[in-house]
Amino acid sequence: MIDIRTRRIFICLLLVGCLSMSVLFPVSNKGNVAQAALWVNQWTALNLSGAKASLTGGAFGSIGVTKVTATMTLQRYASGSWKKVKAWSATNNTSVLSISKKYSLTKKGKYRMKLKVTYYKGSKSESMTTYSVTRTY
Repeated sequence: MIDIRTRRIFICLLLVGCLSMSVLFPVSNKGNVAQAALWVNQWTALNLSGAKASLTGGAFGSIGVTKVTATMTLQRYASGSWKKVKAWSATNNTSVLSISKKYSLTKKGKYRMKLKVTYYKGSKSESMTTYSVTRTY
């Protein structure tokens, strides 16, 4: 068991070491340093009830995002790849977007939802694509 005094000395040394490293190796915003992402969270949900598909997608942009656009696509797996069945688009002039649709399926098979969202902040934009779990009808 380490006593309190030894723990405090260890923590102080650890903090001094971290501060020393930040002075020796400062972080730069130049070159190939990654910029903060414009998106915070993005989600998809696909539910099938018989031949009825319910699709829901949403997106949260980071602080300062002024516009979000999305394309939600229902896809069916056929001939070894995912094919577009139906697509919907939405735009919101805030940092939050939600889109929900229902669709009647005409063919049996495996389905998934693709959600491509583009986030805008000033002259910058960033796109992110997410997929739902695969469902079978």
